[in-house]
This record gives sequence, structure tokens and C-alpha cells, in this order.
Amino acid sequence: MNYYLALVGILCLVGGIRAATLNDTINGNVTLAITNLNTTINTVNATITAADKNTLKAWANWGYVLTLNLTAINKTLSNTSVDLSTLTSALSSLNSSYSPTLMGSDNTLIGSVFPTISQQIQQLGNQLIVAANNISSQVSCANDFAANCLKKYSANLTSVPFSRFSDCVTAGNNRIAQIGVNISSQINASLANSQTYLNMISLCNMPSPPAANGRYQTSAQCMSQFLGSISQFLQPSMALDTVRYTQLTMVYYQIQRCASLVLADLLDASDRVQASFYSCLSTGK
Repeated sequence: MNYYLALVGILCLVGGIRAATLNDTINGNVTLAITNLNTTINTVNATITAADKNTLKAWANWGYVLTLNLTAINKTLSNTSVDLSTLTSALSSLNSSYSPTLMGSDNTLIGSVFPTISQQIQQLGNQLIVAANNISSQVSCANDFAANCLKKYSANLTSVPFSRFSDCVTAGNNRIAQIGVNISSQINASLANSQTYLNMISLCNMPSPPAANGRYQTSAQCMSQFLGSISQFLQPSMALDTVRYTQLTMVYYQIQRCASLVLADLLDASDRVQASFYSCLSTGK
């Protein structure tokens, strides 16, 4: 008889002990999720910095090659009567018009999602603790199914995938990385096309009828055709570069929306766990 009473007493304590254990586990999951979120955001910031570095390098390469070739061209044209005023004006405008719209100064934009998503993680953790306390309190000495139901459904509360919050940021990071690749690739493509035209300018130095001073004249028409096209190559790069901030802003809102949807889904899952637990108390399933 004493053994039976002791067994019943132990069963009555299961709920309280289980609740404390569940709460500790859930709190640990929350802490880990926030730590992982911070790590993921740091990865995003590193991606932005790398993208900016590659973009600056691409712009620097473009400017270096352009300057180098124009220096050589100017030397070639120094003894000709070709009117370079239009070309000089166009290149001056070109050099002053483009300025890389780097994302690095906007790292804080993505980083600003950390407090919001951290609060969502904590909100989910609080809800799970409420759910854990609710089901633990229903463990009755008189219910033959209680202990098994508690064991079965408490596991669902401690295995909620908090990692889905960080997955939202990771998806944004992949998009940001692709933006950076697209920008630098476009600029490098512009450089390659421009280099081809700059190389072909040497054809413009083929002898034409000499001027009165006896020197051969560089073909102004030839020069205009090739040099006039160079600025056209850079325009798509400039346009693509200026929309990077806009795309970064879009990624920011996508991350926020994703995290909000994750929170709603996991809160709903918590409610369903509780409903299934109460059903189990009656059916044993």
C-alpha cells in the first residue's frame, strides 16, 4: 500500500518537474536562436563589405584603363588638328557623373532587423513556456494517459525550429551576394568592351592625306565612332550600381516579412501542440 501511494505521489510530481525542465530547455533554445541570428547578420554585413570591395575594385580598374589609354591617345593626337573638345567634355562629364553607390554605409539597415527579430524569438519562447506550463499542469494522478501524453507533446515544444528566423536572414544574404556579383560583373564587362574599342583606336592612326604641315592626320570620324561608344558601355553599369541601395532596402523588408510569417506559423504550431495534448488525455494518442 505504501509503495502504491509513493508511486502515485511521484506521478503527481511529474508535471511540476517536467515544466521546470521544459522551461529551461526552451530558454536555452531562445538564447541560442538569438546568438545564431546575430552571427547570421554579421555574415550579411561581411557580404556587403565584400561586395563593396569588389565594386570599388571594378570601378578602379575601369578608371585606370581609361586614364592609361587616354594618356596614350592624347600623346598621339598632340600634333594633329582633330577637334577634341567634344570628346574632352564627354569624358569630363563621364568621370564626374559616376560614383559607386556602395552598400557598406548601409550595413546598419540589415543590422536593424536584429532587435525586431530578437523580440519575435523571445515572444515565441514566452508562448512556448506558457504552453509547457499549461500541459504540465494537466498531468493528473487519476489520468492513465497523462504521463505519456506529456512526454510525447512536450518534445514538440522543445523541438520548435527557431533556426527558421535566421534562415530568413540567410536568404537575404544570398540575394545581397548576388547583387554584388552582378554589379562588379557588369562593370568588368563594360571595361572589357571599352578596352576592345580603345584597342581599335589604333586603327584611326592609319595615314590619311597630310595637312599643310606635312603631318598625317588622325581620322576624326574614326576617333568619334570608337570613343563615343565607350561612355555608352558604362551607362548600364552606372544604372545598375545606383539601384543597389533600392535592392538592399527590398531585402530588408523581405527579411522582416519572412520573420513575421515564421513567428505566426510557429505560434500556431504551439497552439496545435496544446490542442493535441488535451485530446491525448482522452484518447491516449
